[in-house]
Amino acid sequence: EMPAAMVEGNDPVTGHIISTTIGGKNGEPKQTISYMAERVVGNGSFGVVFQAKCLESGETVAIKKVLQDRRYKNRELQLMRSMDHPNVVSLKHCFFSTTSRNELFLNLVMEYVPETIYRVLKNYTNVNQRMPLIYVKLYTYQIFRGLAYIHTVPGVCHRDVKPQNLLVNSHTHEVKLCDFGSAKILVRGEANISYICSRYYRAPELIFGATEYTTSIDIWSAGCVLAELLLGQPLFPGDSAVDQLVEIIKVLGTPTREEIRCMNPNYTEFKFPQIKAHPWHKVFHKRMPPEAIDLASRLLQYSPSLRCTALEACAHPFFDELREPNARLPNNRPLPPIFNFKHELSGASPELIHKLIPEHARRQFDLNFLHPAGTAVSKRKIMQNLSRLRWLNEKRMAGGMDGWLFVLFTYVVSIAGYGLQTNSTVQASISLLSPKGVNFEVAALMSMKSKLRDDGLHVLDGWDINSVDPCTWNMIGCSAEGYVISLEMVSKGLSGTLSPSIGNLTHLQTLLLQNNYISGPVPSEIGKLSELQTLDLSGNEFVGEIPSSLGRLTHLSYLRLNKNKLSGQIPRAVANLTGLSFLDLSYNNISGPAPRILAKDYSVAGNSYLCTSPYQQICMTSPKPIKDANSSLKTGDRHRWVIAVSVGVSFTFLISVALIACWVYWSRWRDPFPTYVQQECEFDMGQLKRFSFRELQYATNNFSPKNILGQGGFSVVYKGCLRNKTLVAVKRLKDPNFTGEVQFQTEVEMIGLALHRNLLRLYGFCMASNERLLVYPYMPNGSVADRLRDPCGEKPSLDWNRRMRIALGTARGLLYLHELNPKLIHRDVKAANILLDESFEAVVGDFGLVKLLDQMDSHVTTAVRGTVGHIAPEYLSTGQSSEKTDVFGFGILLLELITGQKALDAGNGQIQKGMILDWVRTLHEGNRLEVLVDKDLNGCFDVKDLKKMVEVALQCTQSQPNLRPKMSEVVKVLEGIAGHEGDEEELAGGSISEGRACSFSRNYNEVFEESSFIIEAIELSGPR
Repeated sequence: EMPAAMVEGNDPVTGHIISTTIGGKNGEPKQTISYMAERVVGNGSFGVVFQAKCLESGETVAIKKVLQDRRYKNRELQLMRSMDHPNVVSLKHCFFSTTSRNELFLNLVMEYVPETIYRVLKNYTNVNQRMPLIYVKLYTYQIFRGLAYIHTVPGVCHRDVKPQNLLVNSHTHEVKLCDFGSAKILVRGEANISYICSRYYRAPELIFGATEYTTSIDIWSAGCVLAELLLGQPLFPGDSAVDQLVEIIKVLGTPTREEIRCMNPNYTEFKFPQIKAHPWHKVFHKRMPPEAIDLASRLLQYSPSLRCTALEACAHPFFDELREPNARLPNNRPLPPIFNFKHELSGASPELIHKLIPEHARRQFDLNFLHPAGTAVSKRKIMQNLSRLRWLNEKRMAGGMDGWLFVLFTYVVSIAGYGLQTNSTVQASISLLSPKGVNFEVAALMSMKSKLRDDGLHVLDGWDINSVDPCTWNMIGCSAEGYVISLEMVSKGLSGTLSPSIGNLTHLQTLLLQNNYISGPVPSEIGKLSELQTLDLSGNEFVGEIPSSLGRLTHLSYLRLNKNKLSGQIPRAVANLTGLSFLDLSYNNISGPAPRILAKDYSVAGNSYLCTSPYQQICMTSPKPIKDANSSLKTGDRHRWVIAVSVGVSFTFLISVALIACWVYWSRWRDPFPTYVQQECEFDMGQLKRFSFRELQYATNNFSPKNILGQGGFSVVYKGCLRNKTLVAVKRLKDPNFTGEVQFQTEVEMIGLALHRNLLRLYGFCMASNERLLVYPYMPNGSVADRLRDPCGEKPSLDWNRRMRIALGTARGLLYLHELNPKLIHRDVKAANILLDESFEAVVGDFGLVKLLDQMDSHVTTAVRGTVGHIAPEYLSTGQSSEKTDVFGFGILLLELITGQKALDAGNGQIQKGMILDWVRTLHEGNRLEVLVDKDLNGCFDVKDLKKMVEVALQCTQSQPNLRPKMSEVVKVLEGIAGHEGDEEELAGGSISEGRACSFSRNYNEVFEESSFIIEAIELSGPR
């Protein structure tokens, strides 16, 4: 586990120095490391990557700076921590940094590799040359070797394999996979977004909308890279999904119904022109080796199951030249190490391993006794010679011996029909081969599986006792050394009990079991996990007392046992844990006096019998029997006395219940939110919460009309309060034609892609038989439209500076959407959809019309939706939408902020009311901008800023999309107006070239001559 220190600093610029502290755990001394930022080497929607130099060692590193949100765990960091392979870029350490705007960034410090395959190929193309075939073989072989590792060991699907994400060392020609921002561990039965991977490299099942796919999408992408290296240009260069599918059909022919079902069983449209497949040998030039053509044809198959695996690709005859004993690069340079396999050979057959490891490599390590079955050496002879592995392990031979030992171990256990358990010598040798004591961890995990019930999602089906390495199993993360360090089984529908064998996972650092149905006691053996840092058992049905052994977990920083049925007192050993950042014991049955808790933050609410005040004299523990004071009563009198008391108590109880019910009903009718306060919502880390319909019914007082915040053509938004007193906004969709559960989950995950301070955060969702609901945070200051046009004047109007901040925040949010990969367009930018948080920070809301674009310039739809007055003319007339559609809507929003008028209700007594754009253009021509300004400002505005804002708005609302600026350019100008420095994260991936200035000095005469169309004020979509 690499500690993440916190430092304060600005955005990376040349010469800027960043200092952080690492170490300090397990007796290691703390060490301060300083980096000097040298130059930006890459950027995109994720943030920015810059080259830096360590001042202490002089080492050059790459630092990836990613904007963080404290409710979400960074998946890229977790995945990179679990990987260690020569063909995967390595993570050195990480640290957090903040900016003057209180933004939190995660900085991933990685090894620096100067070149990418994309740039190398471009250099050959620029001089009209083809990449030498030996380099094509070497690069693609290493790509497949890296994919074999990530697919097999951590079980990761990269989901964005392309030349830009493949680093190459120009001296050693070693290739490394990088950019795991889109990567994910795929779980069977769990929906994934299909809008993934970059254009040119997207697998056809993704184009057909598949949400349950496999790592074979990476194989397709790698096949596209291979073809591009052979051809010198992309094989499927379609700009949009449709264009790319056409290019694929030109080569592979029209897919059959069976092939389409293999790609996406839910796809029902089969209306495609029947085109025959193009012969593969005609796709490439005549002198192309047949082995290269054969490999490309095996990788680029419609049916995912027919594509070869990454390991099978490595064993293909196309790479036989690399396995020759005297294989060298041009100029007689040696090949980089390509046979130092690690855990990626887990589960491979002996025949496949024999193909992958050439004889000269086996002879180098004296491993010829490990020939596979069918050769001159029998299985029994192989087993007898295994004792020699003890010598191999002790000699610590160079050349990646650790990987070799695992290869040999994998090879041995794959020999079918031979009993390993009867040979003590073999057992001893195998235990030496296992670098992490795999027997203990497998046994512990299998014991856990036997105690848990997995009747729903079957997430434990992949836990196989015959598997060599549990690091390949679902929900398990491992360290670089191969130890199990994380177990994350969140919201998997698991029941049963938690096995005490979990105490044998002695290297475990993270244990997340929240939101399941696990019952029984909390095993005291968890106290043996001395390296545990995060423990979350919340939202289950655990009973019994809290084990005092948890007090031995000195590295624990995060402990949640809330929402269970735990009883007894809080152990003093747990209360005395000084390293805890957060302790949550709320909503249990804990009783007795509450000890002094030393955690930095804690919650014990919802425990009725827990004494938290020193003035409480009586603390409820366990009920004590009442001794009869009059022993002389006769038995009959005693029975009559008991009956009388019981009847009286029962009657009193019924009356009390009735009165309480009446009071609750009356109080709800009187005021549905009498004591609600806004506070931080308690949601699960790293995932969206799935609410039950009953929860949201309760939160909104059965969707009372009194709680309606707004409504439109597609949904109604209600104010609600959860049981933990958190205020939310519940959007109830109206559409009766609900999509299936998988499709809805996919849309939810799509919205969840957008994580930015100026975008409305999705908290959770609900799916019932006839209901689809989305849960968002409640914005106390309403929308910009409410504040601009408050008819009652109950709330103070927005001053000029706040309006400038709102414009800048909205622009940053839209820029983030446009720079996502795949990018999103909002399609309904207007004042009613810009919300204001408690600090009046602009939050772009209403993603009901959001549309995904595949890095293309436009998208055509037959259903034009939006709000008249805000819709770009090309979108309204042709259905063609793009990022420039949002730019137009943003320009109208700027005019609303300046004038306080509606888009279709602008003007005054001298000018007929109509489109705000026509009115502004007229006043701008007459140099009468002061007439535009909202009267509520009372003349408090900056004239220069006003002129610049109007110019930006007019530039954004030009009739031709190509004449409008990009949002990155708009942000640049607005930052200059507001006096803010450029925001590296939001501008990442922007199109502004170095040294290019945003100029709005264009002559507007031709713009003013364009009369914007006047159309009926029909709201195609209202605020939702």
